[in-house]
Parts: sequence; C-alpha cells; structure tokens
Amino acid sequence: MERIKLNDNWKFHLGDEENSFETAHKDETWESVTLPHDWSVAYPKSRECSSGTGYVIGGTAWYRKTFALDESDEGKQMFLCFDGIYKNSQVWVNGYYLGRRPNGYISFRYDVTDYLYCDGRDNVVAVKVTHEDIADSRWFTGSGIHRKVTLEKYAFAYPSEYG
Repeated sequence: MERIKLNDNWKFHLGDEENSFETAHKDETWESVTLPHDWSVAYPKSRECSSGTGYVIGGTAWYRKTFALDESDEGKQMFLCFDGIYKNSQVWVNGYYLGRRPNGYISFRYDVTDYLYCDGRDNVVAVKVTHEDIADSRWFTGSGIHRKVTLEKYAFAYPSEYG
C-alpha cells in the first residue's frame, strides 16, 4: 500500500458558493491553505458565539484540492481518507458525490477507484463543511478540515464484500 499526503495546496472559501463541487468551478480567487485548517480562529471573537465555539464563528465553507495521477496508478484500488472534518462534511471527487459525514471527530474514507483519472488529467476533490450550530459542544471544536487527508493506493483490488 502506498499513502500519498494531500495536505498542501488546498483552496478555501468561507461561504456557500453554488456548484463548488463541479470540476470546472473557478476557485482562483479562493484562499490557499494547508491542512490541517481551522477557519474559525482566523476571525474576530464575538459574544454571539460564546457557547461551545470559543467565541469564534462557524458557518459554511468549501475546500477544493486538485492533483494528478499517471498511468502507473491504473488498476489500483484507491481510497480518499479524511482524519477529521468538523463537521457535517459532504465530499465530491470529479463532480461525483461520495457521501456525507455528520460527526466531526471520526476518521473516514471513500473508495474513489472508479472516479479518479489515471492519465495525467487533474482530479478535483471538493468538500463542503457546514458548522452552523453555535452550541454544539462543551469545548472548542474549530471548523473545517482539521486533520490530515491522504490517498491510499493498493496494488490489488479488494473483493467488493471487503470494500
């Protein structure tokens, strides 16, 4: 198994921007960030956010990551692994919706084998994070992709009952 770190060169936008999951979506003006990333700490503290979020904002935001794979990856089974996103994340790869994860503390992964290009074309990961609740925890949670992201490549394909 080969594990590729995908923590550098993400694009970030605070706010809900329509169609951000589409591969052709324009993100050139978005902020460049490195993971782990917590958008809440970059904004001023506010008394309106006093309960559970440590006096900082939550909200909705988007992250996008572009990377390429070559022909040597053809036929490998690949998983996109997130070690933590706070919270209510939705994930797309190349415009395909992979799923939703409401919990912000648990790691999870998606089988992306059928959605990745292995011919040098850009692959686009889009993640929507919705942290609208102010009082959702007894301690500071932060907001965003707050842990690392990796791509796991397996030289063989798991039988479907193990996927």
